[in-house]
Amino acid sequence: MREMEATSSLQPMFEGAKQFGLTDGEVLQSLDHSLREVGDEATVGELVDELAGALARTILGKEQRAPAEDRL
Repeated sequence: MREMEATSSLQPMFEGAKQFGLTDGEVLQSLDHSLREVGDEATVGELVDELAGALARTILGKEQRAPAEDRL
């Protein structure tokens, strides 16, 4: 049951990340990174947890690299 809930939370996570300024490519890179990090034996829940962190790091990194005038 938990894995079904975790899987259904992926699309809203992707949409939320895009609302914070990530491109589709950046979202997919975060997903790819997360899949490599958790490995083949991970549960869907572990993947979702890793993905949430990866998306957050990507959003924060992109924000820090943006010129100050873009952040206003």
